[in-house]
Amino acid sequence: MDRRVETLAAVDVKELPKMSLGPTVSTLPKLLLLFGGYADKVIGPEEFTKLRQAVQEVLPKTISQARLSGAISGLTTGIRTREELEWFAQRLAGNIGLLQHGLPMSAQPGVAPNSWNIARIVEIETVVTRRKGWMKKVWFEVLVGPWAGDRVGLITSNKGMKFVGTQIGYSRYIPHLKILHPHEIVGCLVMVYIANPDNPNWGPSVTGYGARGTQFAHNRDLARGRRKNKCPHEYVPMDCAGCALGLDGCRFALRRYTWVRRICDKCHEEAWHNPWDPQVCCKCNSARLHQIFREYQSERRR
Repeated sequence: MDRRVETLAAVDVKELPKMSLGPTVSTLPKLLLLFGGYADKVIGPEEFTKLRQAVQEVLPKTISQARLSGAISGLTTGIRTREELEWFAQRLAGNIGLLQHGLPMSAQPGVAPNSWNIARIVEIETVVTRRKGWMKKVWFEVLVGPWAGDRVGLITSNKGMKFVGTQIGYSRYIPHLKILHPHEIVGCLVMVYIANPDNPNWGPSVTGYGARGTQFAHNRDLARGRRKNKCPHEYVPMDCAGCALGLDGCRFALRRYTWVRRICDKCHEEAWHNPWDPQVCCKCNSARLHQIFREYQSERRR
């Protein structure tokens, strides 16, 4: 895990490949609507022909029928759930550029060649490591590229996140564009180089990052909005770091999903919960991480 922190490096914008987010943004809603009708169903030969024709009408005409048939052929094996079809729609929309150039698309989650991708930072998770103690895990949601549809994590520190922010849109010298909180990189667009691990027990790792003109402009607009705009939900003062809203409710949010208030199963008190962990509240989860940290420290003292 710590190896990923050491090998992460910023890449000059001139060395980044040209990739466009536009075709993915315009195509993905149509594909999600199209694939949604095949959830929990067996796709037979006739249904596959109809599906291929419908997909071909949505995608650019420059993609050959043979290449498209090969890309979606995996859908004929077994029954696909709605979540699996949504992932496949994201993978297909994010690989339009590859298919236009006649290159193959991987239709298996977590499997793709080492490559550059466009991703959005969607979540920051606090973790405890044996070697470096308290760290942060940055989650990237890949939008365009061979890894489209996957989520890739990177373990780093608060200082590392602030440094990344200054490279992709925030500023060290302009007062109203300085990054004040490490989590402010959430929502930013970034180009990341995703590499397959040397150890099969590890997941894919992010080893390089950068931001081209359109991504840098998006991130700078996001940074400027968090400083100058009024809170769209009229929270005064505008405190994104202390707000419970997620990116599903506000474009300036510092987490992916909005926290919810409910009774915790552990402390039996009403508290904020992350939707991904509805049983244990955020306070109890923090206490659990502190307990793990104390156990690691006691092991190192022995």
